[in-house]
Amino acid sequence: PNLKSERARRGLNLTNQLGCAVISSLDGLDPLNPGKYSSIHLFGGRGFSVWDAEDLSLVWDSGDDMERLTAKHYPRIFNSYYENGFINDTVAGAFDGRSCKKGPETESLAIGSVGGKTVFFVGNERSSTIFLYTLADEDIVNLVFESIHWSGRTDMTWGQAYQDRSVGDVDPEDMRFVSASDSPTDSPLLLVVGTVSGTVSVYEVVQTKDE
Repeated sequence: PNLKSERARRGLNLTNQLGCAVISSLDGLDPLNPGKYSSIHLFGGRGFSVWDAEDLSLVWDSGDDMERLTAKHYPRIFNSYYENGFINDTVAGAFDGRSCKKGPETESLAIGSVGGKTVFFVGNERSSTIFLYTLADEDIVNLVFESIHWSGRTDMTWGQAYQDRSVGDVDPEDMRFVSASDSPTDSPLLLVVGTVSGTVSVYEVVQTKDE
């Protein structure tokens, strides 16, 4: 944030805003006044970036997509998470619990081709959501958000959802894309490993009429 902004200054003093965030004590120091900060650097994976392999320049960044779009499409699980001891709680009970720390912790990636388009599948460890992006006319500079998937239940406790086999992919640590030519169903598939839930899910990737 712009530290000269009065809104940012107020937020830094409020625990329900920036005041609760865990920030770096080394990054952002003012080179002309090392005792003060000219910018704030938060920890965590709150998105993903595309870099040029030749010169390591930034080509594209997801910005606030992971948090903003989760808040829009799955507001009850915004920056939620699972930890030992939560077994009798609902996922909504951890709402906003990661905002002050590392956010959704974007972690896993799988890339494939569906219907002639390059598709990116991006997994978030804490919120257990999977985002789908496509390349616009194969222009790497402009990734287009297509959808967000979350397969858990907000009306059950973690324990109930696990027993019901509807707990979802808690912590999608790894994902693999299977092309239609390699798929036993002749349709492209996404394999998702839920490290915390101890699950392996197989999703069929469907291209809608609008795409």
